[in-house]
Amino acid sequence: DKASTVVLKLEDNSTTESALHSERPYKCTSCGKSFINPSKLKVHTQTHSVDRPYKCTCCGKSFNASSNLKEHMHIHSTERPHICTTCGKSFKRSSNLKTHIRGHSGDRPYKCEICGKSFKISSTLKSHMRIHSMERPYKCTTCEKSFKHSSHLKMHIRIHIGEFPYKCQTCGKSFIASSDLKRHVKIHSTLYPHKCRNCEKSFVQLSDLHRHMKIHSCELPNKCTICEKSFKIPSHLKIHMRSHTGERPYQCTICVKSYMKSTDVGANKHAQLYLIMKHLFNH
Repeated sequence: DKASTVVLKLEDNSTTESALHSERPYKCTSCGKSFINPSKLKVHTQTHSVDRPYKCTCCGKSFNASSNLKEHMHIHSTERPHICTTCGKSFKRSSNLKTHIRGHSGDRPYKCEICGKSFKISSTLKSHMRIHSMERPYKCTTCEKSFKHSSHLKMHIRIHIGEFPYKCQTCGKSFIASSDLKRHVKIHSTLYPHKCRNCEKSFVQLSDLHRHMKIHSCELPNKCTICEKSFKIPSHLKIHMRSHTGERPYQCTICVKSYMKSTDVGANKHAQLYLIMKHLFNH
């Protein structure tokens, strides 16, 4: 059973790897986003409500009322006819101007009867009221989990489709929500005190930062004596030289195939295959 499980995992991995390197043929008709398989597209379509029959012909966004579509269409226009007489700021929609004016007057007409908190717009009050109730109207069709806010459902769906849009510039780790990324980067402020001013990447040691800074400069001190190609890092030149010498020091333990770098995709695949084969024969 264990052997068959490992083989299945290997086949699944190869299928997934193939899909990742192919085109994304499954396209969302609402927003144009593409996916590698139909199941991920199906999960994604939950972000576009089925109760939104009024569709914008410009961007594909859908709405549950024709008046909302009409308001939305102002986005695609450069006209901003609604002007604030206090600060001169202009708006495409009269409703946006009305909400903006409340910022000057301090008017918050929408009040929660339970906790007394006030809001400038009714939709914010409506969303707030779910804090005091058990209502969870936004349901995930994949795992049946429910949420109080549509934004929370949208964030949750990213787990199913493997979408992690918020990436840490220091370590490359990705997150579903911006708040998760914000919380994560605090780790680097203490562990990685040396921060690059150009890209905000951080390092443990100052010497690592100095080495990294060469990426942002035109300095290429490591030059190939054969083809005159230059590199910022000596190790990159060393690897490049193997293309001239034919040296392939990293050999597969199963077959005779060898590689210039230990990080070559082929070398990693062979290492994975070796571990799987070892597992099969030892059980």
